Amino acid sequence: MGAGRDRAGRRRHAAEPRRDLQRGGGRAQPRRAPRHRGRRRRPPASRGAGAAGGERPPGARRARGRAGPPQPRGAARPVRAGRGRARLDPHWPRAPRRALALRRRPGGRGRGGPRRRGGGAGGDGPDARAGPRRPPQAVRLRPALARHRPRQARQGGPGFADRPAGRRAAHGPQRCLRGLRRPRHPGGPHPRHRPSRDGRGRRPSRDVPRRPGRRPVKVWLVAGEDSGDQLGAKLMRALRARAPEPIRFGGVGGEAMEAEGFASLFPIDDVAVMGYLPVLARARTLLRRIRETVDDVVAGAPDVLVIIDSPGFTHAVARRVRQRLPDLPIVDYVSPSVWAWRPWRAAKMRPFIDHVLALLPFEPEAHRRLGGPACTYVGHPLIERLSELRPGPEERDQRAREPWRLAVLPGSRRSEIERLMPVFGRTLALIAERAGPIEALLPAVSRHRALIERLATGWDVPVRLVHGEAGKHAVFRQARAALAASGTVTLELALAGVPMVVAYKVSRIEEVIARRLIQVPTIVLPNLILGENAMPEFVQADCTPAALADALVPLVRGGPERERQIGALERLDGLMGLPDGLAPSHEAARLVLAVRAGRAA
Repeated sequence: MGAGRDRAGRRRHAAEPRRDLQRGGGRAQPRRAPRHRGRRRRPPASRGAGAAGGERPPGARRARGRAGPPQPRGAARPVRAGRGRARLDPHWPRAPRRALALRRRPGGRGRGGPRRRGGGAGGDGPDARAGPRRPPQAVRLRPALARHRPRQARQGGPGFADRPAGRRAAHGPQRCLRGLRRPRHPGGPHPRHRPSRDGRGRRPSRDVPRRPGRRPVKVWLVAGEDSGDQLGAKLMRALRARAPEPIRFGGVGGEAMEAEGFASLFPIDDVAVMGYLPVLARARTLLRRIRETVDDVVAGAPDVLVIIDSPGFTHAVARRVRQRLPDLPIVDYVSPSVWAWRPWRAAKMRPFIDHVLALLPFEPEAHRRLGGPACTYVGHPLIERLSELRPGPEERDQRAREPWRLAVLPGSRRSEIERLMPVFGRTLALIAERAGPIEALLPAVSRHRALIERLATGWDVPVRLVHGEAGKHAVFRQARAALAASGTVTLELALAGVPMVVAYKVSRIEEVIARRLIQVPTIVLPNLILGENAMPEFVQADCTPAALADALVPLVRGGPERERQIGALERLDGLMGLPDGLAPSHEAARLVLAVRAGRAA
């Protein structure tokens, strides 16, 4: 039997009992090896070397770590700066530790770990460890060209002769550092990244040119309410028809845009909020949706961003997108009413809006006067629906033979309906007394249908409720005159050629705010376009049944007032039409593509 070593590395005689085993339960159990934190266990040659020179002097402490002279009590100790490293005090007598030279073996990540050079079981003892050491061996990297050096292909295998030469080469092991690995493929880029024979189906490499005109144009649309959703759907159809490249859409939209293949980031109802109190109540949701929309635009990196109406939401998105993507062209489809109130908004739009697409012909001049961004009139979307609004020859003859019908439009908001419906009911009773029997045609908004039916129950004239957009347009073709609340519906009636009287009532607080902010002489859109008060309007205290009846009876019976208003409506057609006869959505699509090309150039 020969001598051996125990776990501590000490030599022992064969007959000496094993010290690293403990007896218990009738059988020898291996003693658990001690755990060392922060540094490795020193080799046996360097440990215990100080005992060879004699006993330690009294009052001296054993030097921890590497071998060195014994230090007296109270000497400065190194301050730990991290695991395995020390930041030494300048008064500490030992020399600073040198960084270990690391060498990685060839073969990649799994085969080459760090090795500690110098010192070990076969070293020269502590004197050799404390003395001068060789500089760390420099880590040699293979040149970049060597990675792609062709290697001899392995022969054999099914289909070997049919494979291209560049793909016969064996990849083989390569020498590299962790984090600096580069795949070696003698035939060029990785076969997975090569284009297929027809140029499609695989991701092309950087040195392979793309087919010209095949990259889709990315257009991001952001709408904030139902009217913007309708405009966005028409713009999508026009862009597909006019763009030579395929179009890819993204952003926020509603049901009409989704019917065209649009995938909205979130439901449009989350941001379709109007009024100060509703906005404050949903402020957290609105801010979160604004952040999500901005992040989606930045991640999508579109070629052009089109915001549609709803300036409270869309302008907040455009302002943040311009800060993060300064070179992205941004188009505002539907100008804010800077000509009516808060005119300073025009100048504030200029830093983050490149072009404004106006729906009303006088808006470009208003932006130029107020210092706003470039603005172009593209036409109102109602121009595309003139055939649905205006009656044909047969409908005109039928309207002349039947009793007079009067279109009644009290608005689309609950507050408007509650204030105007009682006034309109008494007005119709006065008209029936003066002009003869009439029938009221009442287009009802679906969400307020029950309210309208309840308020119209006690009227003295027959009432017919109509639902849906098509039903409303049928009312325009059948009506001889109209009694309407102020809003976009007045422009629809004007384009349909229906003479009208406009009324509006708001709360006392809203009246005070409006009188301070609104800076236009009229609230009727056809009057603003014509530049004259062709359609009579009655607001607040002037909105009484007697005043409304006095203005409507001449329009129902006929006379100079009716002829004068019909002449003004005919002039409106020339002002609202486009010079080239283009549809408004196609003109908007042309300008969007032009802005995108100009900004990119």
